[in-house]
Amino acid sequence: MAARLAAGALPPQPLPQGIRITRATGARVWLTALALPLPIRQSLTRLIDATTSVDRDGLENAMRTVIDLSSPQLDPQSIAELREVLRAMSTQ
Repeated sequence: MAARLAAGALPPQPLPQGIRITRATGARVWLTALALPLPIRQSLTRLIDATTSVDRDGLENAMRTVIDLSSPQLDPQSIAELREVLRAMSTQ
């Protein structure tokens, strides 16, 4: 969910900031329903919050942290998808 929100903030056609804020608010509510280790929950929250900003470096750093912390719990396909979003951030 957080990676999809991040993808919506990327060029060439990022979603308008108001829509990103609305989506992030809903994602925060959804995230509270999940049983996650605190470090992963905090990193996801930072990534969700970063999608509402125009600070691309903050978004990229937040995505890197999510990948680093969640990789041990994810399957290879999920990790590859997250890394693809990170690559898209780096090339834009």
